[in-house]
Order: sequence, then C-alpha cells, then structure tokens
Amino acid sequence: DFANLKLVDRTAVGEFTVTVSAFYLGLPVAYTVPLRIVPSKIELLPWGSLSAPFQALPDRGPWTVHESLPPFRLALQAQNSTVSFTANEKFLVGVRLFRPDNMLDITAASLEGVTVQQANQGLVVFNHLSIKKAAGKGYRLAFFVVGTDKECLPNTLRRVCEDWESSRNNGGMGGYHVEVLGPEVTIVPDRVVLTAFGDHEPPWKIGEAIKAYQITAYDSVDMHSVRSEITTADDFRISVALFSSRGHDLTTTALVGTTTHTIHSGIANFEDLVVTQVVGLGFTLEFSVSWRDRCVRKLRDEQCTGECCVKV
Repeated sequence: DFANLKLVDRTAVGEFTVTVSAFYLGLPVAYTVPLRIVPSKIELLPWGSLSAPFQALPDRGPWTVHESLPPFRLALQAQNSTVSFTANEKFLVGVRLFRPDNMLDITAASLEGVTVQQANQGLVVFNHLSIKKAAGKGYRLAFFVVGTDKECLPNTLRRVCEDWESSRNNGGMGGYHVEVLGPEVTIVPDRVVLTAFGDHEPPWKIGEAIKAYQITAYDSVDMHSVRSEITTADDFRISVALFSSRGHDLTTTALVGTTTHTIHSGIANFEDLVVTQVVGLGFTLEFSVSWRDRCVRKLRDEQCTGECCVKV
C-alpha cells in the first residue's frame, strides 16, 4: 500500500502522472496513472494591489447595459499561496451570471464577453464583461475552475447529487469544488422612452392638470422588451423638471404634483402634473433618471436624447 502520498511542493497543481515500479521474475514492470491536482480555491484579487485582503469594486456603479464592467482578476490558490506549477496546468476558469432574486443562471442570455479564460502563472483576468437584456440591483458574477464539478460517489446522497447538478445547470453556488462568488453589480437601462397618453390636449390653463406621461425603460438593442425585471426594490427613479423657454428651472415654483416616481416593472407614470404661477409658450418638461449624474460624469446624453433623460 502507498498511502498518504503528498507532493513536496504544496503549491503545485496541474497534470501529473504517478508511476509504480517493481520487478517480477527479474524483469522491471511499471504501472502509470494520470493524476490531476486542482487548486484548493480561487480568490478574487483587488484592483491596484495583489496583497489587499478583499476585492471591492472601484466604484459602486451603476453600469449601463452593454457597458464594460471593471476587470476581474483572480488567483488560483494552493496552501494559501498562488499556485506555482504552470508549465502544463491548462486550467480554465469560467464565469457565470446570476439574477439577483433567485440566483438563476442567465449567462447565455445576458452575459457578454469572453466567459472562459486560461490561467497564466496562476492568474486569470476577465476584461470587458458586460450585461445585456437585464437591469436592476444585485446581479452576481460567479467564477469557477472548469473541470472541478462535484461528482456523485457511491456513498453520496441522491438529493445532494441533484443539488450539485442543479446549481451547475440552473444557477447558484455549490456545484464546483473550486468557485467564488463576486460582488454585487447594479445594471441600468440605456434607453428611456416618453409616451404621452390621455385626452387632455394643449393648450392648458394655469392650474389645470396637463397631459399624462409614461416613461418606459429599455435595453437599446432590445426595444421590443420593456425591462420589466426592474422593481421598486431597485429604487430606480424618474424625476421631472419644468424649464422655461430660456432654460430657467421652474420646477420648485411652478410645477405641482408627483415629480418623482420609482420605476416598477420598467415603467413610471406621471398622471397628476399641474403647472402654476406661469403662463406663456415654449415650456419644456424634462424627465431624468436617478443615475443621470453618472451619465454626466461620463459625458453621455448631454442633449437629453433618451439614454439618461428625455424631454417634451
């Protein structure tokens, strides 16, 4: 019996062979079997430092659909150190995307970019990942070492095996021996559409309710599907402001009604707006998303054409 064999280098992982040699009737005989040693864990590395204890996002977002997320750097770990054996490691690391409410795997439908990378010197970098056809808070990226699926051994409970398989096929953690869950990311739509409804046509009298307006959120490359997964829990808001023909903000003095609505099922309705104190022509209503400051910092939609705000 050969029991409790261990590699001298505890940080070595990869493809090896074990050969048992002996002599039989004066002749050498050997038995060789392949041996694959996988990392003990995979760890997210922080931006800017390889020694910081935990990876935090460089900012809190949000990121619009199709916008590149910050790069994710990961280290394959063995005995609390980055793995050392790299010549033939051939380790691949994959990434999955989970919905926030039920950890459902939506990688195929909503994750853009290269979703499998090969380790190099024990490190893996995922650049230019982005999310499409999804919006809201709490989306999670999960990273795993390909080929480390938990296997059903004869003494494993069937229910446990089914849970492992379900997590790999449908979503959630626990189906791989080597995996890690990334930080939450917030994704916002990149298109808002303004629709007027109701029978109350202009001109309107001072103090009279004006036309009702509906703001609908979309992914700009999927304009057939409202981003109905957005709920009030995400706290994505639309606010309306009133401007004069010269561009003066008259909201606090002349616009009455509910001027901020939380988006629910991808929609916000403004149905009780009333203009007071002012009369004339050329007034503008401007509807802005609650993340507009981030759009401004990125010099996006400065003309209010529907990405971060829309006007009428």
